[in-house]
Amino acid sequence: MKATFWNGSLSYLVGIGLFLCPLLNKAAPPEFDRTLPACEMSNFATYDPSVVRPLAANLDPSNLFTTVRDSKGTIQHVYRVDGHVHSSDHSGNRSALTDIRQMAEKRKIDALFLTDHMGIKKWPAIKERRFDQGLPPRIFLGVEAGSANGHLGLWGVESNWTGKRIRSFRDLIQFYAKQQPQALRILNHPGWWPVGGRHYRRRNFKDNTGRPKLQAVEIFNGRSLLRFSTLRIVKRWEEFLSSGLKIPLVAGSDAHSHEDVGRVATAVAAASLTPRGLIAGVKDGKTYVTDDASLAFYADQHSIGETIRIRPNDASLSIRVFISSKRGGRLMLFLGKKVIARQEVSAGCHGLETDVDLRPLKGDSYLRIQLLRKELKPPYYSSILKKKIPSTLEDYIGMMSSPIYVDRAPYGDHWQSIQ
Repeated sequence: MKATFWNGSLSYLVGIGLFLCPLLNKAAPPEFDRTLPACEMSNFATYDPSVVRPLAANLDPSNLFTTVRDSKGTIQHVYRVDGHVHSSDHSGNRSALTDIRQMAEKRKIDALFLTDHMGIKKWPAIKERRFDQGLPPRIFLGVEAGSANGHLGLWGVESNWTGKRIRSFRDLIQFYAKQQPQALRILNHPGWWPVGGRHYRRRNFKDNTGRPKLQAVEIFNGRSLLRFSTLRIVKRWEEFLSSGLKIPLVAGSDAHSHEDVGRVATAVAAASLTPRGLIAGVKDGKTYVTDDASLAFYADQHSIGETIRIRPNDASLSIRVFISSKRGGRLMLFLGKKVIARQEVSAGCHGLETDVDLRPLKGDSYLRIQLLRKELKPPYYSSILKKKIPSTLEDYIGMMSSPIYVDRAPYGDHWQSIQ
C-alpha cells in the first residue's frame, strides 16, 4: 500500500515536471544563435565578421573597438570619456593635475571633463600646459551646477564661466542653456534622490513649452554605492523610451580623488576629440557606458544611435555583437523591455551573432545591449531603516548601450529627439 502511494506520488510529480519544463524553457531567453571567432579589433571599422582576427592570450582585451562604421559608411573614432571629475579644493579633490591625468591615461581614458561646483581653479594651468590639446588624455572644461536642490552636469562650458546658485532646477536648466548654449546639459546621478532622482522626470527632458531641457542622463555614476543604482534607474529610462523619447546615456566617475578617475566611462563615437565633437556624438545617441568592457554592436548595417526603418516584408534582423572584457558576465540583448538573447561570457574577447524575429513586433521598438554580473556592494547606513546594512553580493550593470531604434511604418510617428 505504501509503495503504491509513493509510486503514484512520484508519477504525479514527474508528470507535473514534464508539463512545466517546456513552459520554463520557453520563458527563459535563448542564447545567441552563433559564436563568431574570438577577436582582436584594434581598428573595428566594419560590420563584416570576416575581419575578425584571433586574440593573443597575453593581450589586454579592454578598449579594442576604437572605430565604428554606420549604415552610410561613415567611420568615426570611439573615444572613452570620463565626464564627471572634480578637481578643485571646493569640490573636495586636492589631487594634482598631473595625478588626475596619469590615472586617466592608465585607465585608457581619451578625455575628461573637470566638473567642479563653483568654477575651475585649475583651468589657467590647464590652458598654459595645453592639456586640452595634443595626445590623450585631454582635459576639457565642464561644471556641476546647482546646490542641494539638484545637480546639472555640463560638458564643454567656456572658460569665462562663473558659478551661480539657482534654487529651482528648471530655472537652472534655463539659465545655463542661455549662458552656455554650446554645452551639453546632463542630469547627474539620478540614482541619488535629493539632487538627481527627484528631477528624473519626462518633463525635464521634453514638454510642450519649447523651453530648453536636459539633453542626456548620467545613467552610470562611479561612486561606490551609486554604481549599484543603475539597475534600478534604467527602468525609468525604459519608460521614457516607450513614450518615444530618445535620451542618450553618459557615465561619469564623479571622482573626488585621482584614484577614482576613469572607474566608469562613456564610450562615444565622434568626429573629433574636442568638446564640440564629443557633444555631437552624445546628442546623436552614439554611446555606451562601461566600467570595463568594450563593445561593437550592429543590427544589419546600423550601429548604436541609428534608426532602422523596417519594411512591411522584413521578417528578421541580423545582430552582431563583439565584446571584450577583463571580467566577463551575462551579456543580454534587449528588444524593447524584453531580453531576447543572452550569453555567459568569460574574460577576453567574444563575437556573437543572432537573428531577431520581427514578425511578432506590432509597433516601434529598440535594441540594446547590457552586461550584468555580480559585484560586492559595500556596507552603508540606511537613513530609512535607521541601521547599517552589511555588504552583500548583488546584480550589477557593468556595461550598457544606448539603443539602435526600430521604426515600423508609418514612419516617424513615435521617436522624438530631445535636442
